[in-house]
Amino acid sequence: MRILAATLLTASALTVVGCYRADPMEAGLTDRRMTSSIVQKASSVVRVDLAGGGHGSGVNIGGLVITAAHVVKGQTSATLHLDNDTVQAAEVLWVNEKYDVAALAPIHPKKISYSTLSCANPVRGDEIVTAGSPGREDDLYIPGTIVGNERKSAPWESVVVAAIPATGGISGGAVFDQFENVVGIT
Repeated sequence: MRILAATLLTASALTVVGCYRADPMEAGLTDRRMTSSIVQKASSVVRVDLAGGGHGSGVNIGGLVITAAHVVKGQTSATLHLDNDTVQAAEVLWVNEKYDVAALAPIHPKKISYSTLSCANPVRGDEIVTAGSPGREDDLYIPGTIVGNERKSAPWESVVVAAIPATGGISGGAVFDQFENVVGIT
């Protein structure tokens, strides 16, 4: 399982969406377990349906839905399914296969909750929560742990290895740190 670190998103999307450095005291978390606030942040996570079948996941960061490039490869548009059972169209703005990241422009971005992108790379031992739509399930929150530091792993320029269960459809979903910030995508 691979997770694209925040620096991947930074290299490709940060000029558009910005980032936030969390202060542990400001975050108000007393432990590293999944909190209800992470579940609330996960409403920024959408299912990305493709014409002709297939799906992945994505996360709204500042009005753009970020997903994995391999989810939307060869597509010019996608349909976003939100956690409130609404649907909206999105245009594929750009795809960066080197970092396996893509940006989608939803037609009504303000109708999707958004999450904050962290500038910090996750490191070995960090606890995380992934969110997405694996298989036929939507809005799943899967706890995990970072088990390796950032590295190059062909064909991707930068990955961080995590111990999380994975299945088809989770690709492009958000990876949240203990401060409720997005630190990568699956």
